Amino acid sequence: MALGHFLMAFDLTFLIALTCLLTGSVVSKATSPARWIALSTGDNRRADAFQIYYIFINGGVIAAPLIAGTLGEKVGWHWGFGAAASAC
Repeated sequence: MALGHFLMAFDLTFLIALTCLLTGSVVSKATSPARWIALSTGDNRRADAFQIYYIFINGGVIAAPLIAGTLGEKVGWHWGFGAAASAC
């Protein structure tokens, strides 16, 4: 996903960037929950891992448009996509 955001900073690599973003999204969404599913159902770490995962996902959903959008509007869209690449 970081490669896709980095490539979005350039005009010529737009379609390659979209492909990288889609591939990275599918891979990260599928593998992240699989890390804690191996824990037994009675283990408290499983519930804690699930909560921490969703706290950070929701925090990123709130912060990313504010940071990347502000940079995109005030400085330039290339800087906004660069900030998104550095966050990955």
